[in-house]
Amino acid sequence: MDGKPIIKGSGVPVEAVVKRVAEGLSVKEVLEDYPNLGEEDVKAALKYAASVIVDEKIIPVTE
Repeated sequence: MDGKPIIKGSGVPVEAVVKRVAEGLSVKEVLEDYPNLGEEDVKAALKYAASVIVDEKIIPVTE
């Protein structure tokens, strides 16, 4: 998976789950796409994504 984080024991990339939620899918719909996941897996993926960006610093580029 090119070093990308996956949901433990599933092989499903966190990115795939977060992307589907961002596209407007409900947790139920995500679980339909990935029947080997549980609701807690989807929540964990979202929490992970949030933790990655929480301390992100934005540096404005000036010309």
